[in-house]
Amino acid sequence: MTKRVVGVFAALVLGGSALACSSSSNAVTPTDAGPKDTGADVKTDAGPDTRDTMPPEKVYPSPGTTGNTCMTHPDCDPDGEEIGYCTKNAFLLGPLNPTPVCLLYGPEVCNPSTDTEIRFCDIKDMKAGGVCSDAGEGNAQCSPHCILKADGTWEKQCAGNNACIYEAITNDYRFIGTCQGGCQADMDCPTGSKCDPALQYCVKSCTTDTNCTMGWPMPPAEWKCNTTRGACEFQYAKKTGDTCAASADCLICFKGTMAAAGYCTNYCKTGGSAACTTGFTCDHLLDATDAMGAPAFTFTTTPAGLNGFCLRNCTDAAGCTADEVCAASAGMTQKTCRPKPTP
Repeated sequence: MTKRVVGVFAALVLGGSALACSSSSNAVTPTDAGPKDTGADVKTDAGPDTRDTMPPEKVYPSPGTTGNTCMTHPDCDPDGEEIGYCTKNAFLLGPLNPTPVCLLYGPEVCNPSTDTEIRFCDIKDMKAGGVCSDAGEGNAQCSPHCILKADGTWEKQCAGNNACIYEAITNDYRFIGTCQGGCQADMDCPTGSKCDPALQYCVKSCTTDTNCTMGWPMPPAEWKCNTTRGACEFQYAKKTGDTCAASADCLICFKGTMAAAGYCTNYCKTGGSAACTTGFTCDHLLDATDAMGAPAFTFTTTPAGLNGFCLRNCTDAAGCTADEVCAASAGMTQKTCRPKPTP
């Protein structure tokens, strides 16, 4: 399964610290884990009666707001701890989510996920609000999450028009994601922002490139103002369907790990109104069977609201390159070209 890799593009700033996109693992068994259990760190010296007590680490309470819809930061931070933020006003790129929601961000808000374990966060009344990730510089981020069961029904769905983006797949084939982006048109986005057609993020309106790069210490060279639309967006010479060799060629160069070349594509949302270009289909890349042929995702129609990729249509292997396989994902009849599985 391919993850959305926009962390470098969303080098987003809250209070001078980078607010990173989440990251986690492939097939894992999730474990509920809230903020760290931390008490006083007591150090005992060698001499008699010289015990020094170190100040305890700050452990924030779980406000239970992660994933709630919001308009301002106080909506997400009822206790005034300065850890709750509304996505509408949190990012340099713009609101990102078409439906603004709460997230937590700070040095002790949660215990980050690892390469082998997804850790849930902001747990209140036995319910988790999000998935925890390392945000860098000693900070963690609790991002709203979503869970799709193997039969295609939602255990937890993203708010409003937000998309569910892959984080991990559990051993019982539950798809765990975070809620990011998902806009289909400018009208989906909060006032003052527009929908980036490739990222499907709500980004800042603009009249010049400076409007887009203001506040970035090292903005990507491709992040510019489309003055025709009045919207910030990534601009590359190559478009969807063009052959590519690296990420410098286009926003998403879709290819196998060892492949010399692939093709440019963009993000999409299953069930969304923004169609892929002719000859391409929005593919969620969830398989009906596992590597041994056993049932995996068993839904017969594609669930709406999943983040996907616009992949090239095919009918057989002849329509794809030697580094690709022509196959249909769970619930889909149209086959697409995707990188061959890693041996």
